[in-house]
Amino acid sequence: MGTVRRLRPVAGPSVVEAIDGFLATLDHPETAGTRRVYASTLRQVREHLGPATPPRNTRHPGRRNGAGRLVHGPVG
Repeated sequence: MGTVRRLRPVAGPSVVEAIDGFLATLDHPETAGTRRVYASTLRQVREHLGPATPPRNTRHPGRRNGAGRLVHGPVG
């Protein structure tokens, strides 16, 4: 019989790293307009969430972290 082991969560990239990584994929001349529009929108998301927020904390709009701050505003 096999052994069951609990996996530890791996720390992912910050919001800034995730955004920069995504925008880096739009580096072709034919995507210049798309990159400009996405960069503008994602810059506002980054400023609202904070640069250190891990993307995994953006999945729960009902919470006051991550996506919840996009919907409900910052805590406090």
